[in-house]
Amino acid sequence: MITKDYPVAYSVYETTNYEDFNFLEENRDISKNHVNRLKESINEGYTFPPIIVDKHMNVVDGQHRLKAHEEVSAPVQFIIQTDMKENTLQKANSDVVKWTTPQHVEYHIKQGNENYEKLKEFKEYTGMPWAQATRILGKSKDLRVHSVAKILEYGLFEVKHEEDAYMFADDVIMRFRMEKPTGKIISAIKNIYDAGADTKRLVTAINVTEDELMLLNTIPKIIETIVKVYNKDLKKSEQIKFTQYDNGQYRLAF
Repeated sequence: MITKDYPVAYSVYETTNYEDFNFLEENRDISKNHVNRLKESINEGYTFPPIIVDKHMNVVDGQHRLKAHEEVSAPVQFIIQTDMKENTLQKANSDVVKWTTPQHVEYHIKQGNENYEKLKEFKEYTGMPWAQATRILGKSKDLRVHSVAKILEYGLFEVKHEEDAYMFADDVIMRFRMEKPTGKIISAIKNIYDAGADTKRLVTAINVTEDELMLLNTIPKIIETIVKVYNKDLKKSEQIKFTQYDNGQYRLAF
């Protein structure tokens, strides 16, 4: 490879003297989960870009990388940038463009992850929001990670309920009139469906309450509204029993 004679902008240093660095009040709060993910990557042999500090060794960019390297006792690389404006940290944080969920999904698909390919297909087939499609189709490989955004970002998603997910979509989602149900509406319907509701009667109840459901913003209230219509004119032994507790939890049973 031919190397051109490029000018040197900054030198990259390396150290294990973590106490030499200072955290600024303007730094965002440290996310323990983010640090743990970085630690795992470091232990797996991945390398990261150098952190950036000012002439006083204040960390301007890379506080999570610094913390992760310190906790695994790995040398951290850094660049000293002496000509920064006062608001560089604020500007750097505000200018960072976070990847969207579709971008994370596409990334893992390009890496050959079939779980993400199936998730994309299911999402497109049903029109569900990403969060509901993810929870209905599968789960996280790491049970400590509950956020759907983090599950999809870190490559933790795996398909677990493919047949059941498509059955639910075909039996219910594709049959009611509502064009763009919210994620909470879908979650509420899935809970009723899983309780063993008759799908035809469930779809009818959803269609009857469609306008009212769009105005509700809690899953228990949505369930209660659908169940009330579902149970109308049914024998008591055939009705869905919906119980909500003081702590916000609820139970569905026949």
